[in-house]
Amino acid sequence: MTQSSRYTIEIVNPQGQLVADVSGIATGRSFTVRRNRPETITLSFDLGEAVRLARDLGLSFTQLFGPGINEVRVTRGNRTIVGGQIVYAEPRLTADARTLSVRATGFLDLFKDRYVLNAPVSYTADMGQVAWNFINTTQSLTDGDFGVRQGTIQASRTITDTWQPFATSIKDIIVGFTERISGIDFAFTPNKQFNVYYPGIGTDKTELLFSYPGNIREIAAPVDATELVNVSINRGSGNGLDQQPIQPRTDTASRSSYKRRERIDDYASINVIPTLNEKGDETLRRFASPTRIPEVTLDGAAEPFLGSYWIGDRVRFAVADPAFAELDGQTWRINELDVAIDENDHETVRLKVGYA
Repeated sequence: MTQSSRYTIEIVNPQGQLVADVSGIATGRSFTVRRNRPETITLSFDLGEAVRLARDLGLSFTQLFGPGINEVRVTRGNRTIVGGQIVYAEPRLTADARTLSVRATGFLDLFKDRYVLNAPVSYTADMGQVAWNFINTTQSLTDGDFGVRQGTIQASRTITDTWQPFATSIKDIIVGFTERISGIDFAFTPNKQFNVYYPGIGTDKTELLFSYPGNIREIAAPVDATELVNVSINRGSGNGLDQQPIQPRTDTASRSSYKRRERIDDYASINVIPTLNEKGDETLRRFASPTRIPEVTLDGAAEPFLGSYWIGDRVRFAVADPAFAELDGQTWRINELDVAIDENDHETVRLKVGYA
């Protein structure tokens, strides 16, 4: 597969049935995939062509794009790589142009407006299975089924927790499982299967090398101390100091080096103290030292081509500059992948990476 592979852009209904192939009229195409976060797909069209396509299909303009109902699937070559529900469509008229902008977000966002209802929910079970149980339970409600189905749930570790009603969204509960010590990774496939990965998504692809000079067009490696935390204060569910558990966690080495840096995090659905401790420990793991999140822009026409690497993969970087000594020769994990595709199918690929 090379950078010139043909992209197919399809609009499908919630059952996955084809509504329209818009590959030939999409003038702007980009998508972003982030580990344990919703994907984003952005498309642009000539408004006149979009209206004509809807008319030819016997549909209204709204029926074709259907925000809150219809979905977008993006296929590269013979592999469907990203999908999401259309959430925004903006026709626009100016003196010079008639345009349409469409945005879709990944299926995780379907659960941002769903909650634990009526009573606390308790589980002692595998973390990935608990995540699926939350999705399955909320989809069993009247008019609650988005069509998400269980995929592969890799065994992780057992947790014992209770979640309070009307507090944290199902989306945030699931994301929270990725932000605990020995947490899971998860992903929704373009056909709405929910998969859980442990100890994490992606594979070791250290045979792939990104180099500057070479296939890296631009690289930045900011070191950011604005979110330093060495005293993590974690408040659980409840009202008042007598009922609300509050668990502080401290990184003494960081506190000595950077002086005291406190942060308070509220977890409205959690009242289990070991879980609050896990939350605090993960906060310290991520923020007790200045963070370095390299941002890399790749030449999409040079190897390795998009498709040979994906979210979660661990790859190597070689950068011949002393300011990038920490990055040079090291293995880093791809946490975010942003792709812009021009009218000739040439790709600009931007990566954000973290420690492997």
